[in-house]
Amino acid sequence: MPKRVYIETDKQTSYLADVLLAKMNDQGLDLKQLLELVRMLTPSQEPEQFYSIEETSKILKMPVRTLYNARINGDIHWREYKGNVWFSKQDIEEFQLKCRR
Repeated sequence: MPKRVYIETDKQTSYLADVLLAKMNDQGLDLKQLLELVRMLTPSQEPEQFYSIEETSKILKMPVRTLYNARINGDIHWREYKGNVWFSKQDIEEFQLKCRR
């Protein structure tokens, strides 16, 4: 039997954890689905910041062409507005996690 660990939390955090565990158990969610669920249930504290393709390539320390190919291949999430490509901080962090070995 797995050992249970109890952590003191506030009511909202406790509720969020219960909802996530129930959803995972009921539906067998994978990590990507779990991240989306957490995003939906966790209110954002500040507005999301977006980075251009050039700024993102500097953050990731990779050539713009490589980032362009990752975007085309669906390896990194992105947004388009009036012909410009934008990446959020979360998009960049998820991409970094995918690339980790």
